[in-house]
Amino acid sequence: KIAFGTVVLEGAEMTDMTENDGLYEFPDMPLGGSYTVSPYKNIDHLNGITTLDIILIQKHILGIDPFTSPYKMIAADVNNSQGINGQDIIQIRKLLLGHFEEFPNNTSWRFIDGEYNFIDNNNPWIGEFPENYEINDMTNSMDIDFTGVKIGDVNNSAQPNQLIGEEIDTRSAETVELAMDNVVFKSGETKWIPVYATNMKASHGLQLGLAYAQNTISITDVRSGSMDIDGTNFRIDESSGSLKLIWTSNSPMTFDASKALFEIQVEAKTNTKLEDAVSISDESIRNEAYSANLEIGGIILKIRTNSTVIDDEFAEYALMQNEPNP
Repeated sequence: KIAFGTVVLEGAEMTDMTENDGLYEFPDMPLGGSYTVSPYKNIDHLNGITTLDIILIQKHILGIDPFTSPYKMIAADVNNSQGINGQDIIQIRKLLLGHFEEFPNNTSWRFIDGEYNFIDNNNPWIGEFPENYEINDMTNSMDIDFTGVKIGDVNNSAQPNQLIGEEIDTRSAETVELAMDNVVFKSGETKWIPVYATNMKASHGLQLGLAYAQNTISITDVRSGSMDIDGTNFRIDESSGSLKLIWTSNSPMTFDASKALFEIQVEAKTNTKLEDAVSISDESIRNEAYSANLEIGGIILKIRTNSTVIDDEFAEYALMQNEPNP
């Protein structure tokens, strides 16, 4: 069963495109022939892949929570090096951030003969696992099944029959609320805007997408606050007006609501205020936060309007509501 995939029958030069049920059939195969059945599916590399997969692969590499399934190990080996290391994490991060749309050295799915027994479940690359099925001197009808492995997806969240662009909501934990102050800009000004978390409990990571009005502002950079952020953690796309950011931690971290998680640098093209120029968006990346026990929660963004920013030619002052209210 290979949903929305291709199965090639070498020896009879036949191809079958599967539908939602994943079934395939070659009804007119002459008996006595030799054939090779080869499944293939290389679409929607992002299907099932989130920052949670990065966290789980990090835990495996560090020996905190090693994979016990050979199929998960094959899924984690996104660069097809027959091993799992930091390069696999780098490629997943680049895929999520949109640096490329496909893994450079791997297909979206791999298919393994369903009856194959690995020589060593802790090292699936000992011996070559069969990704096709050889038929020699066929004498009767056969049912040949394959086990599909979605590359990059180690928590089995991929939907084999998912259409490109279709999303399945897996968020069930408490929603994390991020907050930014409603800063006022004059045309040509550049300011660093802190991003706070008002209710973020111990967390293993998050992935965040912001949209901004390109005719009003540009987001030009991101720098660390309580979260350690560098250039590998985010991508700014001026053409689409989007910022994608990924952060992970090997152990759960807690955050002070009064201290910025990180800051974004905003350059104003016109007189504007932040609430009119920035919003959270699932369009570029799915907004998710991962709790201490790796439950998935949503993320919302609030622009705090209970603060007033006063600009003059000498200084900038911010007056904010005390929390809690004395």
